[in-house]
Amino acid sequence: MSFGQRMKQIRTELGLTQKDFGEQIGLLWHKIKDIEAEKLKLTPLIAETIEQKYSINGWWLLTGKGSKSIENNIEEKRIFFIPAINTDLDYIILDKKLYAFFADNPTLKAFKMTDNTMETYISKDAWIIIDTSVHNFTDIGYYLIEENERKTIRYITKNKDTLELHSHNPKLTQTRNKDEVKILGIELHIIR
Repeated sequence: MSFGQRMKQIRTELGLTQKDFGEQIGLLWHKIKDIEAEKLKLTPLIAETIEQKYSINGWWLLTGKGSKSIENNIEEKRIFFIPAINTDLDYIILDKKLYAFFADNPTLKAFKMTDNTMETYISKDAWIIIDTSVHNFTDIGYYLIEENERKTIRYITKNKDTLELHSHNPKLTQTRNKDEVKILGIELHIIR
């Protein structure tokens, strides 16, 4: 059963028209129609709203996994986690909304910023979701790298046969040969 079919099933079991259902969860009727027809994606935010209003398992709405009702769903109470890389924690807990985007990907790890970073957009104590299947420079972006036995996030670009490790201070930008940079993964998301 697809997400559109699950959405329609819930609405019809509640005895609601698309208009009534939409009004109760804060959407216009044509958005409900488009979700049921799968012209519009069911978002985690909409699923969470339905879960809170009707005790329908939002995770079930999004993925079809687990049971439809929260009250009968032991699986719903499980912890969604991603293994941690550099702390004494084994994993970090993610809410269902965020987990839905990363579900069932064994190459994901969580990296905790434990000191000030060279990147101004990342605060100390932020968690960064890393895809550890990426070990080579693939495209411009933020990477988890290891330098002098220290792991850090750096913005990396390519310049002919070298890599540029950028900093918020241009004077601190470093040029390295590819074999000098140990890439541990690429950044996917930051949890502040």
